[in-house]
Formats: sequence, C-alpha cells, structure tokens
Amino acid sequence: MKELLDKFKSGGLTDDLLKKISSAKKDKELLENFHKEYFKKDRTIRDTQIGFTQKDKTVKDEKGRDRTVKAIRIPISFNKKIVRTSVAFEFGNPVVLKPSEVNELTEAVEDVWKECRLDSKLQKIKEYQRSETQSALVFQVKKIAGTENKIKCKVLNYKSGSFWPVFDEFGDMVLFVWSFKTKINGKDVENLWAFDETIVYKYKKTNSWVLESRDSHSFSKIPVIYFSQSQPEYDDVKELIDRYETSVSKLGASNNYSGSPLLFTKGEVQGMPDRDSDGKMLNAPLGYDEDDKPMYGDAKFLPHDNAPKSVELEQKTLENLIYSLSDTPNLSFNNLKGIGNVSGVALELMFLGSILKAKMNEGDNRTDIQRIINVIISGITTKVNMSLKKASEGLHYDVQFSSILPSDLAGLVTTLTTAVTGNIMSRETAIDLLGKANTDEEMKKIEAEKKPDEGE
Repeated sequence: MKELLDKFKSGGLTDDLLKKISSAKKDKELLENFHKEYFKKDRTIRDTQIGFTQKDKTVKDEKGRDRTVKAIRIPISFNKKIVRTSVAFEFGNPVVLKPSEVNELTEAVEDVWKECRLDSKLQKIKEYQRSETQSALVFQVKKIAGTENKIKCKVLNYKSGSFWPVFDEFGDMVLFVWSFKTKINGKDVENLWAFDETIVYKYKKTNSWVLESRDSHSFSKIPVIYFSQSQPEYDDVKELIDRYETSVSKLGASNNYSGSPLLFTKGEVQGMPDRDSDGKMLNAPLGYDEDDKPMYGDAKFLPHDNAPKSVELEQKTLENLIYSLSDTPNLSFNNLKGIGNVSGVALELMFLGSILKAKMNEGDNRTDIQRIINVIISGITTKVNMSLKKASEGLHYDVQFSSILPSDLAGLVTTLTTAVTGNIMSRETAIDLLGKANTDEEMKKIEAEKKPDEGE
C-alpha cells in the first residue's frame, strides 16, 4: 500500500492505480438505489416492490382500441419514519461536550462548533448514513475578511460525488478520497481530491489524470470524518414494507373497481333520477309472469359482503412488525390520544426499544464526535491560533447524550433531594444528574447565597 500511495502523492495517478486504492469504495449503483428509494420514493429496486408487483394492464375499449390501465402504486415512507426517529433519539437534542478543563482552547472549540452549526449538521450526517449507508464531514480553514482564519466544514452525501477512505494494513485511515464532477465550458470534468495528514492533493482529468496542486490543508491530521454502516437502517424490515405497500396498493385498486355502491335492478325499473335531483324515486311498474302471477321490478344497492377483513388483519400485522422489529415507536395521534399523564419511568418503558437502539449506537456516535473535536483542535492549534497548542496537551472531552423524551422533573427533583438530605449523594452530583445548569457555576452560586445567611 505504501508504494501505491507514494506513487499517488508524486502525481502518478492512473485509472489502474485509482482502482487499486479503492477497495473500501462502496458500489455506486447500490448507493444510487439507496438514495432513490429513500429520497425519491423509487419502488423499482427490488422484485417485491410495487414497481414490479403492481403492473399496468392493456385492455380493449368499446371500439376495440388498446388502452393502458395504470396500476395503483402507493409508496409509504416507513423508511423515512424509521431513519428520522432513530436519528432523533440519538441527536434530537444537542450533545453536551464537557472538557477536562476550561481554557481559551475549549472556548475556541465551542465557538467553532456553534459557527459550523454542528448539532444540526450531525442530524443530516446521521440521516445520510442511516439511509445511504455513508456520509462524511470535510473541514477546511478559510481566510475571512482577508486576514482572519476560520474553520468551515461541508457534509458529503451521495449527491456530492464518490468518496471513500483508504486504510493501511492495520486498519488506520491514511488517505481520504473525494471524486466529483464540475462543469467547464459546458463539459463535465472529473476532479479528485485526496487528504492525508498534512496535504490535500487535487487532481483533474481531461485525457489523463493531472496533479494540479498539492497544498497544506492546515490541519495536523486528516480533516475528514467518515461515517458508514453496511446496510440502511430499515434493511431488516424492507420486505415487510414492500408487502405493506403492495397490500395498500391492491386495496386501492380494488376500491376503484368495487368500492362505489353497485345498484342491482330486477325486472322493469323506470325513472332513474338525476344525480342532483331532490326527493329521488324509482318507479317499478306492475307486470305478470307466464302464470299470470304479479311481478314487480326491484332495485337495491348490493352490500360489500366480501369486506377486506383479512386485508385489514394483514396490514395491522405488517405495521406492528415493521415498528417493533425496527425499534420505532408508532406515535400516531390515535395511539397517543388516550395516554394520559404517564410517569417518567413508564414513559421510558414505552420507548424502551428506541432507547436501547440509541444506547447501542452511543459508542460509535461518541467516537465520531470525539474525532470531530480532535480535527477542530488540530485546525485551531495548527493554523487559527498556534499559541493554544500547549493547552491541547492532556485535554480530553466527555461526550454526553440527552433524551428527547419529556422528563418527570418534579419526580427527579424529589428523588435527588431525598438522596442529598439522606447523605447518600452529594449536592454536586445531584446538580449534575439534574442536568439543568453548569455544575461548577451552580455550586458557586449556592455557596454565595449561603454566606449572607451565615452572617445573620
């Protein structure tokens, strides 16, 4: 791998070399299918989807001419519901960053975090990762107003082009590659940017690859965080979703055919009223059969005796399986309208599946955020404010996630107060667990409020 990378960095990129360093690159067609299914409601990806199960039909009209009857196809965005609910349980509230010490560097990190709007970007990044299976966050240092250096970032997804990491023999990322197209004189031109620990290599392809520049990217490590997973978040239930959409589509087609009332007439019926007539009435004149027995005409609407009870059962079963197997709560109005006043513990038990899934992902999410912080620190200490480099030594962050569920604040305060007065918990720990204020600042305020009382 080292020989390949050395050749790449020296300007010797060829299509063959690019292929050799692209072993971690995901299949483009697969990523395109993920993107189209999630963002464009494309249902022609799998044989079990309504794009194939619901087929258009060619029939003859009254004059014998062919006409096409369009099949009913109703896509239902269960995949978006699953992905966005999962992201909301993980990043619905901003993450809490707690440095091991507060200094000028940690304040600069907080400023960059806010200026880059990373809390909202993390939600988009995770949505792309959960739906398209990959995303990336690329940092750069830009000059603002001619002199001031600022750290900026960009989110990459399927529409941004192709991107992939390059790993060494030990599984460490040694290069990140981003390939995209630009328009020059109305023609598409291929571009390829690659980042290592200190340099960004910019190639452009006309007839062959040409290294246009190799400049410092102003960071002391690769300024890219790559987010990936093997399959979309809804992969385990995709067949169930396909079947549900097929069932609903078939029901819609059936209703088009037999959902409207069918008027059955027997014998002679006269005086069919207009649609807008008031006091509608049918006239059935008296007649006689062959045996001179009186015979009356009759008209009635036929009931739908074959009501789709089995269809309703199947759809309810499928819906329950989709939500339960994907650990997604069904928060429809009908499910919530009778919930009443639920305690905090009971509420958490109701959403236990989603909470457990978020907890299972917490380790990877914490690692991702710590990598973001490390890249920001490297940019600050390498280019933006090099005098803060010493402050980065020994600095580490504790990343904390908070629940989006409404909390039982009164119950929590009561519990913590009991624990503190019972001398089994410190006041500082109670404030920290309450999570409503900065613990150090709140302790100082409490001590300051106690001093006037002690002097009386």
